[in-house]
Amino acid sequence: NSVTNKIYALNGAASLAGGGDALPGFVHVIDGATNTVTHNIEVGNSPFGIAVDEVNNKVYIGNQLQTISFPGGITILDGATNTTTTANLSAIPSTNNPANFSVGRDMVVTSSGRLYFRILSGAATQMLGTMTGSIATPVNLGNVNINTIRYNPANNRVYVGAIAVGGSTNQIFVINPS
Repeated sequence: NSVTNKIYALNGAASLAGGGDALPGFVHVIDGATNTVTHNIEVGNSPFGIAVDEVNNKVYIGNQLQTISFPGGITILDGATNTTTTANLSAIPSTNNPANFSVGRDMVVTSSGRLYFRILSGAATQMLGTMTGSIATPVNLGNVNINTIRYNPANNRVYVGAIAVGGSTNQIFVINPS
């Protein structure tokens, strides 16, 4: 976060207790001026993706679904207080009961603070999700597998690379987050 001079490093291969299972994993908060770790914060299970919202001082961590006992989803880290909350993904259609998702490493935050993320599993197909605050909603791109998500702040556009399920043609979706 260039505003607060904090660096957030994801540890998806260990727990704070020292185990190698990342159930839960954690994020190191590093002071950019001194390069020292100031906090180790537990986040969700098997964290895999991270995105920083510099405007609102939030960090979003995508977590992997292991089992119903070890759910995936998105953890929201408040950069000011180092506290976490779990994002509400209930509006995204799930194949699991209760709803449970694996969120991919492709996560971007727009200049208005909207998060775009990729659901890897737990839904009928891979899908794009968006979130403002802590409540997520799906973005309908059709029946595609998402390969990558990128954001260009100069033109305020989100670019999603995908391929149709069962197809072989790559597609680029251009989204105006306004």
